Parts: sequence; structure tokens; C-alpha cells
Amino acid sequence: MKKYLGFVFSVVMLGSVLTGCSGDMTKKATQHFGDSEFYLSDKVEAKAFSVEKPDVEKVTSEFKNEVVQEIDNNYKVINYSNKDELVEHLEQWSSNKLATEIVDVYYQEQNGKLYVVPTELFPWITEDKPYELIKEGTYTYTVKQTNQTDLYGKYTILIQLKYTDGKWKIDNFNIKR
Repeated sequence: MKKYLGFVFSVVMLGSVLTGCSGDMTKKATQHFGDSEFYLSDKVEAKAFSVEKPDVEKVTSEFKNEVVQEIDNNYKVINYSNKDELVEHLEQWSSNKLATEIVDVYYQEQNGKLYVVPTELFPWITEDKPYELIKEGTYTYTVKQTNQTDLYGKYTILIQLKYTDGKWKIDNFNIKR
């Protein structure tokens, strides 16, 4: 009888130990599997993320419209009081470098106020004419268009677009005559 009770006690203890281990092992396996599942899920999402081609007309027209600010009869800009504010605003559509260059050419500060310099705006893309969209890299495109106007004559504009901060922005542009 003692042998039988000893055997039963040993089986119960062994079962408890194994159950405890298997519970821990199951928990660890579940944690590991869960981590692996998230890892694989993240990889799938990363591969599924792709950047759409830029909407050239939208990006270029919005940028040009924002460069031309509302002014009063004395050429004072109504919505911004200094160059830094306007540069920050334009950075929604362009690089800081381009926004700064444009603001430095077309605007001036006087007595704590911002004024537009009365002049013609730079040559720009003509929306109703065809253009070439050249893929330079995953996050970079160049828009190329040749135009002819009375004011500027024949010119080719190259606009570099970069995908930055989750959207397409104008990084730079060049005019070739």
C-alpha cells in the first residue's frame, strides 16, 4: 500500500511539475508566436505601403497660389507680418530652401510689416499643356514642360518633386531658356 501511495504521490507531483512547465512553455510559445505575428504583420504593412505618383497639377498650382499673397493698396501682405511666417507657410508645398529663396526675391520687410515687391512672377508650368513626369527615384520625380509666352519667350521648366512629411512637395525648380 505504501508503494502504491508513493507511486500515486510521485505521479501527482510529476504531473504538477510537468503541467506547470507546460503552462509556462505554452505561455512562452504564445508570447513568442504573438511577437512573431506582429513582426510579420509589420513587414507585410511595410511592403504594402507605396507612394502614389504626385498630383502635379495640384501641387504646382497650390504652391503658385500660395506664393501670390493677398495684399492691400500699399502692397502690404495681409496674412503674414514677416518673411519667416510666410516661409513656414510655404513649406507645406515646398522645401525650406525653395520657400526661403522665393520669399527673399518677392517679399521685403519694412517697419515690422511684410510687403510684396511689385514684379512679374517667375515662369511656371502651364496647366493645360502636356508635361513629362520623370521618375528619378522612389520618392523623387521631375516634371518637365516646354512653354512659350510673350513675356518669357520659349522656356523649359524642370520641377523636382520629393515625397517628404507624408506628401509631395516641390524641392526645387529650374528654368532653361
